[in-house]
Amino acid sequence: MATIARWCQAKIFAIDLTRANRRENHMSIDPNDPEVLTSVRNDLEAAPLIAALAGLGIEATQTGSFTADFRAEVPGEVRVLVRHEDFARAKAALEKIGEDRSAIDWSQVDMGEPE
Repeated sequence: MATIARWCQAKIFAIDLTRANRRENHMSIDPNDPEVLTSVRNDLEAAPLIAALAGLGIEATQTGSFTADFRAEVPGEVRVLVRHEDFARAKAALEKIGEDRSAIDWSQVDMGEPE
């Protein structure tokens, strides 16, 4: 996972330009190119999503947590990245995860006694 994270961080800024050039020249997209699946506010929101994707066999990583965690009242974002070849499956999984979360009836969840 660390290898893909380093690779994604090194390549993320060149991706859009590379894809535009490939489309313009009718070249195929590398199936290992990272795709931004979604953006969240911080790494605390990204971690469970990455774990859920891993449980489905989809390797994912995050980028931007250093900026998002910088507390200067400036909004940041953490991007969750997956391989291009996994993007469609990851997008479907993200929608399913969102549906599962919204189906929780929080009035029925035992949160324990307040301390």
